[in-house]
Amino acid sequence: MNNIINVRNSQSINTSGTSLVGDTYLKATYDELVQAFGEPTYSDPYAGPGEYDGDGKVTTEWNLEFETTDNENPYIIVTIYDWKTYDPQVCKEGLYDWHVGGFSYDAFDTVKAYLKNSHHPIQYNKSEVSQELSTL
Repeated sequence: MNNIINVRNSQSINTSGTSLVGDTYLKATYDELVQAFGEPTYSDPYAGPGEYDGDGKVTTEWNLEFETTDNENPYIIVTIYDWKTYDPQVCKEGLYDWHVGGFSYDAFDTVKAYLKNSHHPIQYNKSEVSQELSTL
């Protein structure tokens, strides 16, 4: 796995066409994800970018773009989201099984590696729609 240079959390990241990747869920608390990536890109009452019909299948979602040192694949697009809880509080209570979406299995591996290597709180500006986050 290549080194991660930056992580961006933004509504402007094109996640269209991403789908569930990985053979397991990402086990983390809501607070751990907020500490690592900032506030969710979408949260209740928003249903996420793919849920325009308002069915509420997704109530909390991060749209992330990881910039890496890989010259052939410098950007890895990731979505982290709850699925069919229909209640945004469910994923905020203790350890939760988050879905990870992407264009390839690299998305899941990148998130796991990033969380494993982040041993200190990451600073971010909650008032910005797009947060630039520096890694180690």
